[in-house]
Amino acid sequence: MTTSAVTSTLTSSTTSTSLSSSLSMTSSDFLSLLLTELENQNPLEPTSTSELTSLCASLTQISQTEDTNTALSELSDSLSSLSSNQALSYLNKTITYLNDSSTEVSDTVTGITYEDGATYLTTKGGDSVALSDVLGVS
Repeated sequence: MTTSAVTSTLTSSTTSTSLSSSLSMTSSDFLSLLLTELENQNPLEPTSTSELTSLCASLTQISQTEDTNTALSELSDSLSSLSSNQALSYLNKTITYLNDSSTEVSDTVTGITYEDGATYLTTKGGDSVALSDVLGVS
């Protein structure tokens, strides 16, 4: 089987893109390449059944990876929402945490801030405590 047309198409398209963008192939991109390969194959030497099966398996893998990425993104969004809800439940309650000196401190939560995707609780004493650093709530 001759794949020079596909190889030249693939080479010219990947030389202008970075490695990270070439690793983000979607199932649509893969199908486009597969159709190009099938259109440009030598009719006297068609793609073997095992090679075609391998290509279909690759398509399935890419599709499953896309589905997994979507599910992980939705899960991440849900966790962020839960984190926000948990932080809201701490308002006007006393939390226990370790301060910068590694001393256990108890103080009342007066506010909530969000920085770089992380949730922080602001205390009466002015400390900013990461939600993950809370040792207890009363």
